[in-house]
Amino acid sequence: MSCQRYETEALTGFPPTPELREHVAGCAECQQAERSYAGLERLAAVAGSQASPPPGWEQRLTARLAQGPARRRFPLRWAAGAAAIVAAVAASFFLPGRGLGPGAPMLPTQTELLAAGGSRAATAAVGGSWKVSADARQEIRVWRNQQTLVLRCGPTPADGCADEGERRVATVPLAAPGEYRVMVLTPGAAPLPEPVGFDQDAQLARARGASYAVIEPLVVY
Repeated sequence: MSCQRYETEALTGFPPTPELREHVAGCAECQQAERSYAGLERLAAVAGSQASPPPGWEQRLTARLAQGPARRRFPLRWAAGAAAIVAAVAASFFLPGRGLGPGAPMLPTQTELLAAGGSRAATAAVGGSWKVSADARQEIRVWRNQQTLVLRCGPTPADGCADEGERRVATVPLAAPGEYRVMVLTPGAAPLPEPVGFDQDAQLARARGASYAVIEPLVVY
């Protein structure tokens, strides 16, 4: 699978954006990924319905322990259901193309709105700032309306960027209205490509063996 946009944008816990839905409608690979994850969710739901222990099991267990070593096993159907959930969740983290590669795990990306008001967590007003931090080995790129590069924080020092120990911090000025998108790139064997555009950067990064992740867009008005 060469296109991973569904995996990187739809599995963040936030509702899919209109742009992502439009992309999925015309991308067979993302449609297949969407069907696969829907099947995984159904499997987890079925397993969860079987994961509760039978009524009265705790009382029976206590009585059995009071009698000494048990001579028979309790029904394990609920335990098997729990194991199925664990297996399903584990599979979702080991699908091809989603890992960040060998070595120490990357620190999680964090975001925070600074001096900016908004009616929802995903909106803010012009004049504020958006603070984004990631692992110091990663590069942070912030785009407005997917075409205008607002900030790039990489190995080369830049205004609004700072390395603080193991973290790389980007302070994004929200100077104009629009949709702000953050892409966090993890270098592969080849150097990361120069910024071109939000979608183009993702494609070029994959072509060079790099990994990337995106954050829920921030709408500035």
